[in-house]
This record gives sequence, C-alpha cells and structure tokens, in this order.
Amino acid sequence: MTLNTASRKFKKVLLILVVVMAFLAACTPAETVTPEPALTEEVITPSTPTIMVTALPTSTPLPSPTPTVTLSPEEAAQAEQAAIRAEVLSYGINLDDLAHSDNGYINNHPSVERFQEELNNNFKSGKAGTELMVMLDLEQLHSADEYEKSVTTDGGWKFIVWVKVAYKDAGGNWQIAAMPLMAYHEDTETMWLKFAQPTQPWLENNYAKKETVGWLKFEGEHSTAYLISHIYEGENYYLNIGALFRLDTNYPDPDSNLNAGEVGETPRYSQEELAYFWQTGDPSIFEYQTLDGTFVIWPFVTSSTVTTKDYQPIQ
Repeated sequence: MTLNTASRKFKKVLLILVVVMAFLAACTPAETVTPEPALTEEVITPSTPTIMVTALPTSTPLPSPTPTVTLSPEEAAQAEQAAIRAEVLSYGINLDDLAHSDNGYINNHPSVERFQEELNNNFKSGKAGTELMVMLDLEQLHSADEYEKSVTTDGGWKFIVWVKVAYKDAGGNWQIAAMPLMAYHEDTETMWLKFAQPTQPWLENNYAKKETVGWLKFEGEHSTAYLISHIYEGENYYLNIGALFRLDTNYPDPDSNLNAGEVGETPRYSQEELAYFWQTGDPSIFEYQTLDGTFVIWPFVTSSTVTTKDYQPIQ
C-alpha cells in the first residue's frame, strides 16, 4: 500500500469518527440547570400577648374565731352571780347594802338594817321557814298570744301576773325567781288572786276568758290597778320595785288556807323534795318557768306578806 492510499484511509476513518461523535453529541439531552430557589426570609411578627383577667370571687373576710373559753365550775358560778347582781342593780337595788340602794323606798325604810341581816341569813336553818325577798318588777302578760304560751300548772291555772323577786340562798348566792300574783282557770272561769295581807289566796268566779285576755291587751296600769285594788285591803301595802316580801315555805297542806291546796292544786313536790329548797334556796327545784325562763315558785304556798306604805316593819 502506498503512502497516499494510507493517508486517504486515515482521513476517511477520522471523518467517520468525527461524524459519529457529532451524532452522539446531538443525541445527548441538554443538561437542565434547575435554579436554586430563592431564600425567602420569614419575618416573624411578635404577637401581642393576650392577658386573661379572671375576676377573683368576692368574699367577705371571715372574722377571727373567738377563742372558746372553758370556765371552771367556780368561774361559771362567779359569772352567773355577776350577771344577777348587774340585773338587780339595774333596778337601783344594791343587794349587798340595801341602805345604799338608789331605790328610795328601801334606803328610807326604818328597818333596812334588820332587813339586810335577814336577807343575808336566808335559808340558814335548813328547814321550812319564812324567807325575805326583794321585789324587782311587777310583770304580766300583754296579749292573747302571750296568754296562750303562758305557764299552765298541773291543776290547769295559767299565770297572768307575777312579781320577779331576788333573794340570797343558803350558800350566800343571789337568786332570781317569780312569784305568781294572779292566775286564771279556763275550765272553771275562775280568777285566782294572791293576797299579801291577809295571807290566804282569794278566788273570784265567773270570769270569762275574753274578759281576762281583754285586760291583758292594755299595756298600762289596767290589770295592775285591778290587782292592787282587789288584793291589798285599804291600799296600805307597797307593791313596787323594792317591796319586801316574806315567803312562807311550809309544806303545802290542803287543810290550810295558807297553802296551794286552797286552789285545788295537787302538790307537785313531796315534802322530801321541798326539803332541798329549804336547805339550799335553789329555785331550779320548781320546774315551772315564765316566758323568759325564770323559775316560778308554784305550786308551793300562797302565804306572803309585803311591806306597808307607812314604812312599818313587816311581821
């Protein structure tokens, strides 16, 4: 083979190679350049905080608890006595020194020293006797409603007028009790009146309930005036704050007009039970109570005397 022939073959092969490469280049897909996404800067706007306001419940501050004070029996007794003395003093009566009371009837009485001695020695004998008591107030019912709630005794009597009295018991302590002065019996329509002098009770029949309650509707002196005019003969007896009563504590005897048997009451207490009162002067033995809780001396004896208006000593 000549040089020219070889050269021609080489050129031919080279040409073919160029064509093949061009063809391959044309068949290769162009590279797609995907642009990188642009960075988006996220701007975070600070949120305004939401403040939730919860209304607090309205509450009333609780008071500090009052400490419970437990009193000894001696302290309780002293407190009770102080309360009684304060109540009596509110009526102007100094039980420890009657002569220095604000009550003119008591401090002007010529026998005030003797009365003081007797009062201080009440119930000392430990047996039935005649005990001295000081009147604090004259009380009565004032309405039909009070009448319905009034004390009703075992024998059917309703208290409508009574006196509140103070006295010293055997232990030297002051007591407050009630002594009935007027009672009404619905079944028999009978009025019971307590005489102060003479000492027996007095009964008046045929008093209708409506008339009795009618008196009680008066707030003034109506029934009190009736009481004084019918009980105290000659109007010679002092019935007011400071009046001095004597109570006969003898055991009720149905045959005696000095005792509760006079009005048909069955004695509520035996002689043995009443001995407790004679020995102590404690009014709690009497289970009857007025509307305010004051113990009522009934049924017992109806005998009592009061001081007179002319300041003469009571017998």
